[in-house]
Parts: sequence; structure tokens; C-alpha cells
Amino acid sequence: RDRVDEGWSSWRGSIADSLAGGPAGRGSWDEAPEPWGPGAPGAGIILGMLAHGLLGIDPDEPSGRLGLAPTLPGHVTSFVADGIRMGDASVSLHYRRDGSTHHFSLEPLGGRVPVMAIFRPSVPGSSIGEVLVDGEPADLKQTQEGSRVRLEVQLPLDAVRTLDVTPV
Repeated sequence: RDRVDEGWSSWRGSIADSLAGGPAGRGSWDEAPEPWGPGAPGAGIILGMLAHGLLGIDPDEPSGRLGLAPTLPGHVTSFVADGIRMGDASVSLHYRRDGSTHHFSLEPLGGRVPVMAIFRPSVPGSSIGEVLVDGEPADLKQTQEGSRVRLEVQLPLDAVRTLDVTPV
């Protein structure tokens, strides 16, 4: 978690190799001869690193909770993850940065019962100046993680929910 930018560069560099394909060619999911080689094993590792490492997706379907702990590199100014699934529910995560302010939005895309999001984003900085939840000032739990601050909030996804964070 302290080497987010380095991890992002390594991940980006691994995509082409891991998705190069198996015996049937590029993008095939044929079995690879080595566990870290191209094909399904490599692609699975790359996708797992995105889902769990970068986005921190942690579904708990029996309790109706979806953990999301995005840790995006400092150079990323926008990012969208559509169709994050938990049971029959689907959620979209949108991120953009304007100057030093980080804007997150969680949008329910479907499901019978609204998902409870346990949202724990990490942003670069040593402390947080202002946090807005759905446009209103909020005092959220903050944890220092090296050169980043992780916030925590629970949000029922019965509508689009927003979190705006401005570090000091």
C-alpha cells in the first residue's frame, strides 16, 4: 500500500504480457505452460490485482455489504469501474481529481435490495482538510498509511452517493 505508484507501473507493464494469449493466439484463455506466463493464469492474476489490490473489492453477500477500498496512484486523474457485482446487485465506481480534490461516486446499477457500501478510499496526503458526503460536511474515520490517508464511511446505495475529499 505504500508503493501504489510503483505497483501501478508494474501492473500496467504486465498487462500486455499476461494477456498475450495462449496457443490459440492473443486474448485466448488457453492454459499457459508456466503459472506466470501468458493466458488464463496470467490474466487471472492481473484481473485479481485490479479487483483486490487497486479497487479493494470485498463482497459480503450474506450481509449485503460491499467493501470497496480504492487505492489509486497519485498520477491518476480519472477512473471508472462499471459493473462491480455482488449477488444480483451491480455497482459503478467513478473517480476524478480536480486539483487536490478527489471526487468519488458510487452508483447502484441494479439489484433487488440496496447494497450497503463499506467505502474506504485512500488518497495521497498527510491529513484531510475537508470531506463532503453527498455535498454535506462529514467527520469520517481517518487512518494514516505511509504517505496516504484512508477514510471510512458506510453508505446505503439506494441512490448515487458521493464523497469529495480535499487533503491539506
